[in-house]
Amino acid sequence: MDPLSLFYYRYVFRNASARQLLDPEVFYDRHVFQDFEENYVPHMFKEICRQYLVRQNRTGKIEPAFDAIGKYWYDDPANKTSGEFDVVTQDPEGYAFYEAKFRKSPITQKMVDEEIAQVEATGLKCHRYGFFSRSGFEAGESDRTVFIDLPQMFG
Repeated sequence: MDPLSLFYYRYVFRNASARQLLDPEVFYDRHVFQDFEENYVPHMFKEICRQYLVRQNRTGKIEPAFDAIGKYWYDDPANKTSGEFDVVTQDPEGYAFYEAKFRKSPITQKMVDEEIAQVEATGLKCHRYGFFSRSGFEAGESDRTVFIDLPQMFG
């Protein structure tokens, strides 16, 4: 489903009665704002990040160019661990894992280190770790990390 239809059915159609009774700003505050900020936009942000990577790949700005893109999740009941990685690409060198964070605060070095440790625990061959952030970074890039913020994506 396209984003506009998803928005309509999630917020407008579902709350049609309230929409007819309330001022538009009150309706937005009560029935849209919190879920939109905490669930809808972060989910859509992951898709925007995926599309950004595809565009960069097509124009030759990602080296090596990837052949496949998707997400990766795992469930390890024996060790009681599970996880999901927002965007994963595969190229001749292996995998690149990207995490998309639509947070009001910057991504910290601790968060970067935790994500890298989580990927390494899977045993997959990863040669690049990418991070997308709405609010920037309080972390240092390395030769294996890529940091992408909103101005870079839309600049």
